Amino acid sequence: MSSRHIPKSYESERGYYAEGLGDDDIRDTAPAMTTPSGAATRQAEAPWYQDVIKAVVPAAMSIYQQNQMTKLNLARINSGYPPMTGAEYAAVYQPPAAQFQVGPTADMKKMMVYAALAGLAFFGLRAAKVI
Repeated sequence: MSSRHIPKSYESERGYYAEGLGDDDIRDTAPAMTTPSGAATRQAEAPWYQDVIKAVVPAAMSIYQQNQMTKLNLARINSGYPPMTGAEYAAVYQPPAAQFQVGPTADMKKMMVYAALAGLAFFGLRAAKVI
C-alpha cells in the first residue's frame, strides 16, 4: 500500500455533502485547484494588468505633480514671488488623506460627558427631593 493520500472524487456536490463534513480525515485541496478535466487553474495568480497599474499609476501621478509644481513656480518667479518648496506645495495643493474613524469624535465625546454630568445632577437633585 502506498502512504500517499489519494483524494476522493465525487459525482456531484450532493455526494460530497452526503458523506458528511465532520470526518476527522484531512482532505486534499488539490481537486479545488483543478478543473473537471484535470487541468490546473490559475486562481491564485493576479491579472497581468494589476501589477502594471500598481507600478505605472504612482509614477505617473508623481510626474504630473512635479510638472504642476514647476509650472506654478515659473508663474510665481515671473510674478516676482519666491518659488515654493515641495513641502509648501504639498501643504497647499495636495488633498488631505482620507480618514476612517470608528466611534465618536472628540467633540461628541465632550457632549456625552456633559450630558452624563447633567443627567447625574438631575437625578441626584431629584433623589434629594430638591426638584
